[in-house]
Amino acid sequence: MYPIFKAALLSSIATLSLATTATAQGFLPDGGFFDTGQDRFEEQIDALQQSQQGSVLTIDGDTQQWQPLISESGEFSVWMPVGIFTSRSQQIEAEGLAIAFEIFSSQTETQKFAIAHADRPNADDDRIFATVRDALATETGLFVTNIEPSADGNNPSETIALADDTTSIIIRTVLTDDRVYVLAVDRATGSPIDATTTFFESFAIEAD
Repeated sequence: MYPIFKAALLSSIATLSLATTATAQGFLPDGGFFDTGQDRFEEQIDALQQSQQGSVLTIDGDTQQWQPLISESGEFSVWMPVGIFTSRSQQIEAEGLAIAFEIFSSQTETQKFAIAHADRPNADDDRIFATVRDALATETGLFVTNIEPSADGNNPSETIALADDTTSIIIRTVLTDDRVYVLAVDRATGSPIDATTTFFESFAIEAD
């Protein structure tokens, strides 16, 4: 199954890479991880549609394609909506704790999806959850409106909502003995949550 998934992923990334550049600093908005970049997105989609006839890329208001992302280094798999893919490194810091993430994101027409993984620092669960929560709230300038402790299988997790009047970011942090995973979806306030649920529930930690 993995070779098929990897072939599909590489094929799509090869197509998308014609117009994709790694965007840059910051884990979330204002030029960062969740900067929607709508004008840039539309320009890239137009370029792809003109240069790649028959592309797997089909994005409009009613249609959203999904495809698997498998990370051997991060030991996880997840289904992500097809969009403009980027990957990069980013360190966050809060509570006197720094965590260095590898981040993969997909920008669709209306939302941005991201998954990040990092080596687990030497800290207890509560401190790691607080570090992710406080660092991202500070960087985005959004308010923490909900915190839900939960579990992903046998792994502790926490789902939070950051929001203001126009933006809602849903973030799930999952901890294992040696890794920290963060899944996040940036969407307009009031938009459907179906894609967020599908994204979160598709996440799986791969056994060695």
